[in-house]
Amino acid sequence: YTCKSSLRSTSMAIQPNTESFRSVLHAWSNAVRASDDDELSVRAAQRALDVLTWMVRLYKTGENTMVKPDSNCFELVMNAWTNSGHPEAAERVEKLLVIMDRLYQDEPSNDDDAGGDESLRPNARCFDQVLTAWGKRAESSPDAAQRAQDVLDHMEMLASEGMEDAGPSLASYSTVSAAWAKQIGLKGAQRAEEILLRVESRFLAGDSQFRPDAISYNIVTDAYVKARVKDSYKRARELLSRQLKMHTEHGVHRCRPDVFSYTLVLNACAATYGNRKERLAAFNVAESTFSEMRSNRIPANHVTYGTMLKAAAKLLPPGSERREAVVREVFGRCCRDGCVSGLVLNGLRKAASPKLLNELTTADIPHQWSSNVPKHDKGGTNSIKGRPRRRAEV
Repeated sequence: YTCKSSLRSTSMAIQPNTESFRSVLHAWSNAVRASDDDELSVRAAQRALDVLTWMVRLYKTGENTMVKPDSNCFELVMNAWTNSGHPEAAERVEKLLVIMDRLYQDEPSNDDDAGGDESLRPNARCFDQVLTAWGKRAESSPDAAQRAQDVLDHMEMLASEGMEDAGPSLASYSTVSAAWAKQIGLKGAQRAEEILLRVESRFLAGDSQFRPDAISYNIVTDAYVKARVKDSYKRARELLSRQLKMHTEHGVHRCRPDVFSYTLVLNACAATYGNRKERLAAFNVAESTFSEMRSNRIPANHVTYGTMLKAAAKLLPPGSERREAVVREVFGRCCRDGCVSGLVLNGLRKAASPKLLNELTTADIPHQWSSNVPKHDKGGTNSIKGRPRRRAEV
C-alpha cells in the first residue's frame, strides 16, 4: 500500500486507529457486494484481507497499538470472502474464524476470570458468515453441508457452556437446513428436517427466538420434492400439517402456510410414480390440499394451477370422468383468477382430452385470463394449439 511508507514516518499523533481501518474494511466489503464481476470481487476480498493482516501486524508488533482489531473487523473480511464467488471462499472464511479465535485466546483480558479479550471473541455473526459460505458451496461440494453442520454443532456447544452470544439463531439453523436441502436426495432432505426438528423443539420448550416461519418449512418440503422418492408426497403433506398446527395451535403467525407451501405439496404429488392405486392416493392428497388452500383463503398463482393440472395428467387415467371434471374445474378457476400462463396452458394440453381442450379454450386467449400473471411468465398465452373457436363458460 502506498500509505504504509508514509505512516512509518508520521507522528503517532496522527496515526490511524481501529476506526480508520474499519472504514477501509467496510469499503472493500461493500465493493465486493456491489460488483457483478467475480474477478473484481475476489480482488476486493483479498484487499480487505491484506488490510486486516496489516492491522494485526501493526498491533501485535507494537508499531501502532491504536489499531487493535475486533470481531467486527474480522466479520467484515469474512463477509467479503463469503460474497466473493471464490471457489475456496468457505475455507478462507473458516480460516479467518480460526485466526480470530487464536487471537482471542492469546490476547490477555482485563478481566482475570475471562479466558481472553472479549472484543476478539468470535460471536454468532462471525460463525454465521462461515455457515453462509459453506451453504453457498453446498450445491457443488458434497461435504459442504456437513461442514456447516459441524459449525452449527460447535455453536450449540459454546452456547451450552455459557457463551450465548456465540449460539445459533433461527437464521443459523435455516442456513444449515438449506445447505442440506441442496444435497439432492433423501439423505439431504432428512438432514434438513432434523434441523427443523431442533428449531421446533427449542420453540416448544419455551425459547421464543426460535419461532419457525414458513420458509423454515418450505426449505424442507422442497428438499423432499426434489428427492423424488416414492413417498415424497406423504412427507411433504406431513410437513404442511405440522406447519398448520404450529400456526393454528401454537399461534405462530409467521408460520402460516403461503402459496409456496401448498404448491410444493402439489408438486410432490405430481411427481409420484407407482401403480394406479399409488398414483390415485397421491392425487387424493393433491386434491384435498388444493381444497384446503382455498378454504384457508390462500390465493393460488399460475404455478399452483399449472401444478394441479400436471398432477391430473400424471395421476388420473386419461379420458376418465374424474380427470375431465378436475381439469374443467381447475382451469375454470384459473381463468377467473386471471392466472392463465404458458405453464398452465401446457398443463391443460396434457391433462384435457382433445374434446375438452377445444371446449375450454379459444383461438386467442382473452387478456383477462392472464391479468394476474407476471409479464415474464406469460409466455405462450397469446394462442393455444388446436382449432377451438369459442370460449367455454367458466
